Amino acid sequence: MIYLARLRNELSVFMTDDGIGLFYSADDKKQPIKLKETIELVPGVIENGALVDPEVLYHLFRDWLKTHKFHLKKVRFVLNEENVLVRELRIEKQELQKTTLSEYLEAQKGKTLHFPFAEAVIHHQIIGEDENQIAVVAFITNASLLHDYLDVFERLGSRSVSYDLPSLALSRHYASSKKAISDNYMSVIVYDRHISIHIFEKDAPVFAMIEECDGLGPAAGQKIEDYVERIANYYRYNLRKGTTEVKKVVFFNLSKKHDDKSFKKALSSILTDFDVVYAETTDSEFVSVESEKLADVAQASAKKVETNQMQLEFELERLRRGKLVANYLLCLALIVFSLVSLVYIPYRLLREDLATQENANAALNEQLQTLLAAQDDDSDYTDEQREYNQIYDFLIASAVAPTSHIDDLIDLVDGSLEIKSYSIDTVNKQITLIIQGTSESELYTYLLEIYEAYGIVDGVPTADRWMTEEPSRRFMANFMLEVKVVYA
Repeated sequence: MIYLARLRNELSVFMTDDGIGLFYSADDKKQPIKLKETIELVPGVIENGALVDPEVLYHLFRDWLKTHKFHLKKVRFVLNEENVLVRELRIEKQELQKTTLSEYLEAQKGKTLHFPFAEAVIHHQIIGEDENQIAVVAFITNASLLHDYLDVFERLGSRSVSYDLPSLALSRHYASSKKAISDNYMSVIVYDRHISIHIFEKDAPVFAMIEECDGLGPAAGQKIEDYVERIANYYRYNLRKGTTEVKKVVFFNLSKKHDDKSFKKALSSILTDFDVVYAETTDSEFVSVESEKLADVAQASAKKVETNQMQLEFELERLRRGKLVANYLLCLALIVFSLVSLVYIPYRLLREDLATQENANAALNEQLQTLLAAQDDDSDYTDEQREYNQIYDFLIASAVAPTSHIDDLIDLVDGSLEIKSYSIDTVNKQITLIIQGTSESELYTYLLEIYEAYGIVDGVPTADRWMTEEPSRRFMANFMLEVKVVYA
């Protein structure tokens, strides 16, 4: 039994829908103590990274802490990749004026920064700057999701919480090894049900995408290869305008279904045009056990972060427990006062107003029936009305719409993607689509597919290549995108 009660310590935690990876470390003058373990989760406690049943999670942690005689003080929380949006932003300095970058990003919520949750918290880090622009990587996550987990950690006695991402932790772990690493590379983390793809430039993630992908059979391997090649081309030609490219792809295996040997074998025949590396997450001091992969991520996050390496700092406004109880009591008093003094009287007045309005409606209905009975039934059309109808029919018959282009765009719609509406501007040769999906990656994938399928090659339009430029886009709501396509 290890007794850890009076030691300064930090607990790194990485949670998925299936389990919890834990890595504890404490400095002791006699002997440093480290503890690494994985706890399985029953279904329904965490779903898609969101905490559904906090009581079950709290009791799991409490029992684990009691078993090891461990008093929790510091937590390093490794967030699930699918709960954090990563955006590279180029901000004109003249737009900042007297505001800070944090104030500017807060003001852009719902304008240039869109996210599929009501309340967001943003951490940013500057990755470059010149006379006119500042290059920033913004990490956006759901504030409510963080509050749910912090409530559990605080109940357990945690006094401070820091944050990390699996991609950042594994990238730091890989960079600290003896293997050479290029200035820019692609990180591909393979889980049991999805993959996480990031492009790093000097330890800073400038592109991120999460996509569902079950298993590692031939179909899944081909799907991973397609995503990697497509994202590499998008990064090279769209994001960097041909100035740089990705040549190295680093794979991390976090799938419980495949050990490292079968993982390499399943992916060995793909991506022959890239320098492919299969990274290992475990350290030599621990036995490499496949069931410990979540704990491997927690252990990688626990490594010391160098000054030039990126780390997350989400700032949340948290109420102290005393103030929270006072707020609950105040709300309860307000509810009681409202029920006593503000419900019964308005109810009685509403009943009287309703009876008065019903009488008025009956009188108006009687007048309407009288007027309808007295109205002449004159359905004859004037010569001007007939001439207007003829002109309208002629214009409708003469209008030419690019229906074949619409059919092309509809043919590429699959999965949960849906075209809500479309319109055609024949004067400007422009088609406007309103599309809706279930994720941003699904929307961006559709944009890439239509441009790859119908974009004009070498500036010469054909029957199959009729799109003259990249589609423009604008978010109208969560997962709803307005797309404008210009045809030849």
